[in-house]
Amino acid sequence: MRLQDFQNEYLPTQKQQLFCWTITVRAKAMSKLSPLHMDKITVAFPILNATSANLRNIQLKGTGDCGQLICFTIDIAVFADNEGQAMKFILDPTLVDVIHEDGQLNLIDPEVTIGGESVLPEV
Repeated sequence: MRLQDFQNEYLPTQKQQLFCWTITVRAKAMSKLSPLHMDKITVAFPILNATSANLRNIQLKGTGDCGQLICFTIDIAVFADNEGQAMKFILDPTLVDVIHEDGQLNLIDPEVTIGGESVLPEV
Protein backbone atom coordinates (compact mmCIF):
# COMPACT_ATOMS: atom_id res chain seq x y z
CA MET A 1 0.00 0.00 0.00
CA ARG A 2 1.31 3.43 -0.87
CA LEU A 3 1.37 6.26 1.63
CA GLN A 4 -1.13 8.24 -0.44
CA ASP A 5 -3.60 5.31 -0.41
CA PHE A 6 -3.20 5.00 3.34
CA GLN A 7 -3.83 8.73 3.86
CA ASN A 8 -6.95 8.66 1.67
CA GLU A 9 -8.36 5.59 3.39
CA TYR A 10 -7.75 6.77 6.93
CA LEU A 11 -8.64 10.43 6.85
CA PRO A 12 -8.79 11.95 10.30
CA THR A 13 -12.29 12.53 11.58
CA GLN A 14 -13.59 16.04 11.94
CA LYS A 15 -12.43 17.64 15.16
CA GLN A 16 -14.98 19.11 17.50
CA GLN A 17 -15.24 22.86 17.79
CA LEU A 18 -15.91 25.07 20.76
CA PHE A 19 -19.24 26.91 20.78
CA CYS A 20 -20.08 29.58 23.34
CA TRP A 21 -23.59 30.52 24.45
CA THR A 22 -25.25 32.79 26.98
CA ILE A 23 -28.11 30.87 28.52
CA THR A 24 -30.79 31.44 31.11
CA VAL A 25 -31.69 28.51 33.36
CA ARG A 26 -34.94 28.39 35.30
CA ALA A 27 -36.08 25.54 37.55
CA LYS A 28 -37.90 24.62 40.72
CA ALA A 29 -35.88 22.94 43.42
CA MET A 30 -37.34 21.05 46.37
CA SER A 31 -34.75 22.50 48.74
CA LYS A 32 -33.46 26.00 49.31
CA LEU A 33 -30.23 27.92 49.08
CA SER A 34 -29.51 30.81 51.37
CA PRO A 35 -29.45 34.26 49.72
CA LEU A 36 -26.23 35.06 51.60
CA HIS A 37 -22.90 35.13 49.75
CA MET A 38 -24.48 34.77 46.32
CA ASP A 39 -21.09 35.56 44.78
CA LYS A 40 -19.87 32.13 45.91
CA ILE A 41 -22.39 30.12 43.88
CA THR A 42 -20.94 27.92 41.14
CA VAL A 43 -22.79 26.07 38.40
CA ALA A 44 -21.72 22.82 36.74
CA PHE A 45 -23.09 20.76 33.86
CA PRO A 46 -21.83 17.29 34.88
CA ILE A 47 -23.16 15.35 31.88
CA LEU A 48 -21.94 17.79 29.21
CA ASN A 49 -18.38 18.31 28.00
CA ALA A 50 -18.78 21.97 28.91
CA THR A 51 -17.39 24.71 31.07
CA SER A 52 -19.29 27.62 32.55
CA ALA A 53 -18.37 31.15 33.62
CA ASN A 54 -19.82 34.57 34.41
CA LEU A 55 -22.77 33.51 36.54
CA ARG A 56 -25.06 36.52 36.93
CA ASN A 57 -28.64 37.67 37.47
CA ILE A 58 -29.30 35.07 40.16
CA GLN A 59 -32.87 35.14 41.41
CA LEU A 60 -34.31 33.00 44.19
CA LYS A 61 -37.96 32.87 45.21
CA GLY A 62 -39.59 30.65 47.82
CA THR A 63 -42.59 28.63 46.67
CA GLY A 64 -44.29 28.11 50.02
CA ASP A 65 -43.89 24.33 49.92
CA CYS A 66 -40.30 24.26 51.22
CA GLY A 67 -39.10 24.60 47.63
CA GLN A 68 -37.53 27.40 45.70
CA LEU A 69 -37.63 28.81 42.18
CA ILE A 70 -34.17 29.64 40.87
CA CYS A 71 -33.25 31.55 37.76
CA PHE A 72 -29.82 32.65 36.55
CA THR A 73 -27.90 33.64 33.44
CA ILE A 74 -24.55 32.06 32.67
CA ASP A 75 -22.04 31.80 29.84
CA ILE A 76 -21.29 28.25 28.75
CA ALA A 77 -18.80 26.80 26.30
CA VAL A 78 -19.40 23.33 24.87
CA PHE A 79 -17.52 21.13 22.42
CA ALA A 80 -19.56 19.73 19.53
CA ASP A 81 -19.27 18.70 15.89
CA ASN A 82 -21.46 21.57 14.68
CA GLU A 83 -23.55 24.47 15.93
CA GLY A 84 -26.83 22.54 15.79
CA GLN A 85 -25.45 19.74 17.95
CA ALA A 86 -24.05 22.28 20.43
CA MET A 87 -27.42 24.01 20.65
CA LYS A 88 -29.16 20.68 21.28
CA PHE A 89 -26.70 19.88 24.10
CA ILE A 90 -27.28 23.28 25.70
CA LEU A 91 -31.08 23.27 25.45
CA ASP A 92 -31.40 19.79 26.98
CA PRO A 93 -28.75 19.49 29.72
CA THR A 94 -30.64 16.84 31.79
CA LEU A 95 -28.82 17.85 34.99
CA VAL A 96 -27.44 21.13 36.31
CA ASP A 97 -25.66 21.37 39.66
CA VAL A 98 -25.84 24.63 41.62
CA ILE A 99 -23.27 24.59 44.41
CA HIS A 100 -23.32 27.04 47.31
CA GLU A 101 -21.54 27.12 50.66
CA ASP A 102 -24.69 25.94 52.44
CA GLY A 103 -25.74 23.20 50.06
CA GLN A 104 -26.11 21.91 46.55
CA LEU A 105 -29.10 21.84 44.24
CA ASN A 106 -29.42 19.24 41.51
CA LEU A 107 -31.73 20.76 38.92
CA ILE A 108 -33.24 17.94 36.89
CA ASP A 109 -34.57 18.85 33.42
CA PRO A 110 -34.38 22.63 33.94
CA GLU A 111 -35.92 25.10 31.51
CA VAL A 112 -33.09 26.54 29.39
CA THR A 113 -33.27 29.44 26.95
CA ILE A 114 -30.43 30.78 24.86
CA GLY A 115 -29.65 34.48 25.12
CA GLY A 116 -31.66 37.24 26.71
CA GLU A 117 -32.66 37.90 30.24
CA SER A 118 -35.30 36.03 32.21
CA VAL A 119 -37.19 36.87 35.37
CA LEU A 120 -39.10 34.64 37.71
CA PRO A 121 -42.87 34.63 37.21
CA GLU A 122 -45.19 36.24 39.73
CA VAL A 123 -46.81 33.66 42.00
